[in-house]
Amino acid sequence: MSNVEVSIDPSEVGLDPTHLSRIRTHFAKYVDGGKLPGYHITVSRAGKLAYSDMYGHADVENKKPIASDTIYRAYSMTKPICAVAALILWEEGLFEMHDQVKWFIPSFANQKVFRSGTLTAPRYEPVTDPMEMWHLFSHTSGMTYGFIYSNPVDQMYRNAGFEWGLPPHSS
Repeated sequence: MSNVEVSIDPSEVGLDPTHLSRIRTHFAKYVDGGKLPGYHITVSRAGKLAYSDMYGHADVENKKPIASDTIYRAYSMTKPICAVAALILWEEGLFEMHDQVKWFIPSFANQKVFRSGTLTAPRYEPVTDPMEMWHLFSHTSGMTYGFIYSNPVDQMYRNAGFEWGLPPHSS
């Protein structure tokens, strides 16, 4: 099981131990079905560790089990961290979900968007519906990635060096 020490009984912080046990049942199916190599899940409330479970392999080929010090490649895990940080600011009343992004990031003012055309002859138009904070949380801001390869804007991003790092001439 887990060698991360749970500090309290989950019910002490309002968590149901029976419900928490469902976590292992659910995720173990993914490991046993070959969809996940392994996992380590912890649940904290009020600054106290109420649940910890790990199962599966850190190295599937060599059958090395998950351990408390296993290093994971987490890819897009900055998204929930940034979302939580932003939601803390929202809870403090520092912005509303319908506030326009340009009020906080002035470079988003007077924005133009790609409407049609090609890489060498793009046609831009002024934004008709300004990006609002809720768009960022729902991934509906209209921004793209350079690696999707679905439209000329993706190629423009790649040409500017935005695919996997800083743009050229950045410090």
